Amino acid sequence: HLQRKKQPLLQKELYAADPEGMIQWSFARGGDSRGNQVLMNWSENDPQRVIDYLNRNPNPTAEGRLLPELAKNHPLIALARLQELLAAGNVPSDSNGYLEQTLRQLAEKSPEELFSSLDSLPPGWQIKVESALSGELLKHDFEGEIKYLHERPDGLAIFNAAIGGVEGFRDKVLAELHNLPASWIQSIANNYYMYIDGKNASQWIATDLEALGLSAERAFSLRRDALGSMAHAHAEEMFKLMGAMDLGGNHRQSLIANAFSHDRSPEETDRLLALISREDRAIALAVQESRAHKHQINNPAGWLDRLASIDKTMDNQAAIRSLTSTLASWDSGKLAEFSKQFATMPADRKDQIASMLLDAGYDSDLGLKGELIRHVATQEKARLGGAGNNDRAGSSYRHISLASNHVVQWAQSDPVAASRWVRTLPEGDTKRWAQKNLASNWALYDPEAANTWVKSLPVDAGQEVLLFMKRSD
Repeated sequence: HLQRKKQPLLQKELYAADPEGMIQWSFARGGDSRGNQVLMNWSENDPQRVIDYLNRNPNPTAEGRLLPELAKNHPLIALARLQELLAAGNVPSDSNGYLEQTLRQLAEKSPEELFSSLDSLPPGWQIKVESALSGELLKHDFEGEIKYLHERPDGLAIFNAAIGGVEGFRDKVLAELHNLPASWIQSIANNYYMYIDGKNASQWIATDLEALGLSAERAFSLRRDALGSMAHAHAEEMFKLMGAMDLGGNHRQSLIANAFSHDRSPEETDRLLALISREDRAIALAVQESRAHKHQINNPAGWLDRLASIDKTMDNQAAIRSLTSTLASWDSGKLAEFSKQFATMPADRKDQIASMLLDAGYDSDLGLKGELIRHVATQEKARLGGAGNNDRAGSSYRHISLASNHVVQWAQSDPVAASRWVRTLPEGDTKRWAQKNLASNWALYDPEAANTWVKSLPVDAGQEVLLFMKRSD
């Protein structure tokens, strides 16, 4: 408790004495965001300081993350930094669209300077910059810019890269459809999910798509996709439009199932059911029943009741996936109750649950997964007989692998908890290999703690682990 209270004070002292050391310490901790926050503050208030730091401590990820912030507050400095990095071949990380954000900020804040930089950029960057500039022009003169673009050979590529940043672009594209070249219409149809949503779907359905150059088959497919986008928020209008389209059975069933797979009030559900045929109503009611089952299993008692009604056959794989995904979504309170019930179950019931969850790759809660592995390892040892030091009785390769992989994964976040779990495993190869793998992996980042733990093991087990660690070096 005292240690936790002292820690923020120590961090403040570290920052005051050595801010760069604080940043490096934060980055070394992986998930700690304080170093990034320091750099963000510098990028806003002291941009040269952040550039000097990154020159001394190259970090493409940090560089990529900071450039959009730098471009927002100091666009000319950000542009000069980007040119400097590209000239040296040091491309910043773009894992979250950082570079696109940077170019859009520069196009908004300093478009003339960004345009002037085109000739100095490496091959491939010109179109990125032109797309950012075009995106800014599309915001202010959509009709004029789109006319200019479809007269350029590379205009479609620039448009596709730019359009996502233009507010209200779906309605603007829809209004311009009749003025676009056939190649553009085909591209929009191929990327329909960007342009069609529940709000404008009925307009797409009413548009003479064939007159725009689409084949009858492609136009029908596009209208069907437009219908699908209405299933959530515009289901009533979707059902009315469905009557005018000759949909195949599978497509019709899919649309109905999607419409009734969302949470709705009883009044809205009744209103929608009244719009469809008796045959379609049966599909809707089946979807609602399935949703009710899913709701019922969202607690330990309901989950276990549902499991009791199925068996591990291929016909029940969907139900097993549903049970596993539901368990993965539970909070610590539900998991604690589930673990408590699991501990008091008969062995055959535990077998069913442990086997199902481990086969499905469950690993959302490391403590619960450890209980499952310990149970199957203990049961197998009981079935096959006791394990001596020189045989493999009581252990299978699968259980050895399960336990070793699990303890290594757990050790990355809580090696002490992982070491306590290993002690609960039944004697035999499964436990010995888990001990070896825990110690050798723990020693990679905290050798002192790992060696202390190894010394706490029984003499024979400790010597075997030490020998394994030496061979692994």
